[in-house]
Amino acid sequence: MAYIRRTVLCCALLGSLPSLSLPESFSAADGQSTEIPFKLYNENLIVVKGSVGPMGDVNILLDTGTSPTAVSTDLARRLNLHGATEPLVSANGEIDVDSVILPRMDVGMLHITSARVVVQDLSFMQRRLGISIGAVAGVDLSARVAS
Repeated sequence: MAYIRRTVLCCALLGSLPSLSLPESFSAADGQSTEIPFKLYNENLIVVKGSVGPMGDVNILLDTGTSPTAVSTDLARRLNLHGATEPLVSANGEIDVDSVILPRMDVGMLHITSARVVVQDLSFMQRRLGISIGAVAGVDLSARVAS
């Protein structure tokens, strides 16, 4: 089961399909297959609709090159998420980031609860893509879904 989830998520993250049809074992309760539609921006950026906490219809950018997952400062403020400043080691050295516990993130039938994420100003993505981005789901969350 974990292998199928990992394979399905990898296909979604790689953007090889215009919409993702899940295997029979992932059929909805009514027996219908489930799809996770996405839009492709700039030929390589995959954006899906999902929910973060109680907020629905959130644009979530899927990025296997990102870790940890980030939520926008605007979304963190609207969800009243508070955390602590922690050091994060990146390719550019160590930086301080605001870290919070995200209560829940849902994309289609994929659900993640109590995940530690960072808060980041994602307004540059809105300017680049022309849509607001509420979160950037990184490889750290895909590993949590697959396990």
